[in-house]
Amino acid sequence: MEYLRKVWEVYADVPKYHYTHMYGGHSDSWNQLKTHDSIIALTLEQMLSSGALDNTVLILAGDHGFHSHRRINDLIAGEFEHRSPALKVFIPKKVLEMHPETEATMAYNTQRL
Repeated sequence: MEYLRKVWEVYADVPKYHYTHMYGGHSDSWNQLKTHDSIIALTLEQMLSSGALDNTVLILAGDHGFHSHRRINDLIAGEFEHRSPALKVFIPKKVLEMHPETEATMAYNTQRL
């Protein structure tokens, strides 16, 4: 995550695409997941407060939904959760002001899947 922050700092005025893959969250250990969460949160807080994300659409995705332990898969709700990909999209106000149709399009698309 430090690399991501540095790329945005060094290339502040250059359009960019960045993909970060974090595999460690597949562990059954809550401690490992909490560590990943805190690193991601700290990096995003630093980037938000510095203005680095003012013109950046941020997409956080996972290969399955949010669940606490593999044993939850024994439940119907757990199976559904495990098979539903996690997706969060953050669009800053500056981008929405530049592209006012984006918000309506995103809302419309939530009803299409």
